Amino acid sequence: MLAKTDADDVRAHNRRAVIDHLRRTPISTRKAMSAATGLSVSAASAIATALLRAGLIVEIEEDGPAARRGRPGRNLALGGSAASVAVAKIAVGEVVVRICDYRGDLLGEARRECDISGFGEGDIVRLLATLLGEATLGLAGNTMPRNLVVAVQGKTDGNARRILWSPALKARDLDIAGPLTALTGVPVGVFNDCSLMPEAFRWKPDFAHRDFATLFIGVGVGMGLRLGGTTFRGQRSSAVEFGHINHIPGGALCRCGNRG
Repeated sequence: MLAKTDADDVRAHNRRAVIDHLRRTPISTRKAMSAATGLSVSAASAIATALLRAGLIVEIEEDGPAARRGRPGRNLALGGSAASVAVAKIAVGEVVVRICDYRGDLLGEARRECDISGFGEGDIVRLLATLLGEATLGLAGNTMPRNLVVAVQGKTDGNARRILWSPALKARDLDIAGPLTALTGVPVGVFNDCSLMPEAFRWKPDFAHRDFATLFIGVGVGMGLRLGGTTFRGQRSSAVEFGHINHIPGGALCRCGNRG
């Protein structure tokens, strides 16, 4: 017999498997959940019932008459109202905050197109808090999101709290997560923007359970890696700085302060 902690871990793992399936397949049934996750139909059904009671998933109506005989399977989907999350983008000349619901649908957005190169830590934190407030104005109950992810051009620390360097800012080594959480009450993580790209692709069926790389080529160059089921990040900093690999020793001066 499994110990209580082991049984709890198994239940949490199975519950996560069902939720992950619904993120890859937005509309599903208990039978399809079973086939996709390897759980028995009864286990998948029990998890679905628990998620329904918790408000994390909802039953949705069929668009048309059932094509097959017998009792049709109830369609299930993630419940958008279960929670909301926010993402902020800090780039050269632009800061944007977006709010999405639990299903991933956009709920609100606020942006500023301005020169932030002279901003210090406090300026950035106050601007992000202001935009977060504006983006949540149209939400029911004006509720704050569960989490805020800050995606920034440049290098961030391994603890997801600081901007070490960014081409958008002259100041360096800025603590963003702590002051912003203190100001808004929302848990904050700070990441290199390109290192987050695999998070979008990993929910697509063709990329499930695969290692892959994403490349961004635009104002800058960046890369993200998905390895062994985890989005790769450095221990001390955002290590996937593909756009800042030295290839001409002593070459032209970059905005980061290094040559080549």
